[in-house]
Amino acid sequence: MQKGLNQFVERSALSACRVIVLMALSTSMRAATTVLPSRIVDENAPASIGIEQKQPGSTIVRVRLLNASREPLRIYEDFLPWRKRYSIAVFAVPTQSGARFLQAVYPVDDFGSGKITLAPGREYTGEIDLAERFPDLKRVLSTDDVFAFWTYELKTVDRKSLGRQFGGLLLRRK
Repeated sequence: MQKGLNQFVERSALSACRVIVLMALSTSMRAATTVLPSRIVDENAPASIGIEQKQPGSTIVRVRLLNASREPLRIYEDFLPWRKRYSIAVFAVPTQSGARFLQAVYPVDDFGSGKITLAPGREYTGEIDLAERFPDLKRVLSTDDVFAFWTYELKTVDRKSLGRQFGGLLLRRK
């Protein structure tokens, strides 16, 4: 049952990311920016997220998570986007014409039970090395830019959704 649910979520997220890819590819030659703006599906979400490439050619992205609410948010530590591979869905596709999504690896990455409280108005940061998810990313970045698209949903310890967000960024080659 869980495997089927995971496959459904992955297919749904992949479909949404394909739409974003098409929109981004249609504007990539006109845009000089390296970050596509985040989109919040739930406009009343008490948390927001931002992602940026650490430096050109790098496979590491910095992730910022802000508790924009006036209340503390109690979450499982592994729900932070940089803690566990499955806490945030990421897809990558080179910018070259006709490119396909980079193949991702999906190892076992079980969630723990540690809990933390996100203080109101406080920003938390972490890093994700996308080369750990996409083995060909370093090779592709040696010759081409890569679009990375993500979707993230933060949940409280009682499994209440704090809103789904999605966005993308252009990983610049060296």
